[in-house]
Amino acid sequence: MDRSIVYTASLPRTVDFLNANKFAMIGHAYAMKGCLGFTGSTPPPPYVEGLSCTPTTPTADLNVHVNIGSVYNVDPVDATAYSDLGTDSTHNILKQGILYDAVTLAITPPSNPGYSQVYLVQAALQDTDSGSAVLPYYNAANPAQPFSGPNNSGTSQNTTRLTKCAVALKAGVAAPTGSQAPPTPDVGYAPCWYVTVSNGQTQITGANIAQAPSAPFFPTLPSIPVHIQNGDWISADDTGTTNSLVMTPLPAITGLLKYQKFRFKIKNTNTGPATLSVSGFTGSLYLAGQSPSAFPASTLLANTFSEAICDGINFEVVATQVTINNNSYTTGGPTAGLVNVQAFPASGTYLPTSGATKALIFATGGGGSGSDVCGGGAGGGAGATAIALLSLSGVSSVVVTIGAGGASVGTSTTGIVTLNGNAGGTTSFGAFAVAGGGQGGIAVSSTSANGGLGGTATTGLVLIPGGDGTAGGQAWASNTAEGGVGGASFWGGGGGGNTGSAGVVAANPARAYGAGGAGAFDDASGAGKSGFVFVMEF
Repeated sequence: MDRSIVYTASLPRTVDFLNANKFAMIGHAYAMKGCLGFTGSTPPPPYVEGLSCTPTTPTADLNVHVNIGSVYNVDPVDATAYSDLGTDSTHNILKQGILYDAVTLAITPPSNPGYSQVYLVQAALQDTDSGSAVLPYYNAANPAQPFSGPNNSGTSQNTTRLTKCAVALKAGVAAPTGSQAPPTPDVGYAPCWYVTVSNGQTQITGANIAQAPSAPFFPTLPSIPVHIQNGDWISADDTGTTNSLVMTPLPAITGLLKYQKFRFKIKNTNTGPATLSVSGFTGSLYLAGQSPSAFPASTLLANTFSEAICDGINFEVVATQVTINNNSYTTGGPTAGLVNVQAFPASGTYLPTSGATKALIFATGGGGSGSDVCGGGAGGGAGATAIALLSLSGVSSVVVTIGAGGASVGTSTTGIVTLNGNAGGTTSFGAFAVAGGGQGGIAVSSTSANGGLGGTATTGLVLIPGGDGTAGGQAWASNTAEGGVGGASFWGGGGGGNTGSAGVVAANPARAYGAGGAGAFDDASGAGKSGFVFVMEF
């Protein structure tokens, strides 16, 4: 801050005192500029602090009080002559205008029945000279007899330059209730409060007073943590129409920037692609991994809360509410909650559920059948399982192929047979998950058999082999043997082996999806179970 220099025994000059005041004002102005952050990336002045607007108390009437506060705005150092220093209109500084005492403003309701009217409380910074008085001047001819005014003219002169906060009331145009609109601020004034009154109204209450959306109030330092905890600056109710959401946070944003986050209560359920307008800046809404044009209907439910993050142009919805089986659940985002499940015990086509963005797929191949051997057939192997995670962005459908279970071999007979089981088929979920079927039980000879090997998965995030079938038992008494057990799949066990005489007991088929069938002793072997696809959508 600049300072005047004076010397011992030097005669004081008028400009020494005037400069002391001017330098102090300019230093204070630059300190305020630094504190209020008046830069190219922040809203420009004016700024307003205090100036709360309240009804009269204890008895409400048609007056409102505007309480003490201040306004900050850019203004010339001295647009009019500041005594002997003259004018300084080439340098602009951030000045502070102060309202030292509360003011009372009288409101007049509209005279037409059914009409309402909005009044604007506005504030402006004004430099005013005051304290007019006739000052004593030095009389060189007779120092003991001072002049009255300059050159003994008796002229009054102002003694104080005030920088004030001027508060004014401006009436809007009365209109049928619901269609009334607020007036625009006068030139040089900052909008602060709207006071809405209706015909016949006799009192103004807090419900009639609302902060103007573009009011340039700024928080004091102690209030900042509370505003952050409350989410005041990023939150507002949606006031738009279906598929066109509108929110007006306070303070208003000056443009869309990457990583801005907004929270809003949804007014209308969307029926398709939607936009969000924040302080008049509009972008499209989208789900992670999808384009705005793919934004599903009913992603945003009326009267629920949602959050979106700006990518600099559009808004990614990162938290909303989804509905599952008619029950609502709030999730960390549409990609984090279960939207639906689909099961495919037979081949078909997968169609993504509206609102789902990812799918977790479990694909299991078909199980092999058991072999038929005189000495006890072996169990078939189980189909493998592939687990895959799929982004549904751009996916409209997927072909699902279910591998068949291996067919049973052999029939009731007293003859000696050596029949291998049949292998299970391959299951696929498009090209995203492929799981091979299990091997059929192996007939090594007419008296022995080896269990079929489990299938192998070839495509997916996690590849799980199928369980092997067990070998058949050797004849332990005349015409009596034990069949091998079918291999277990991801979903459960295979067919159990039987002990008995030839041609008496058929072997057990597999029970769980993709499991292997049991081996047989001169009878029909157990069939393998067909494969399976299970899809969990998020």
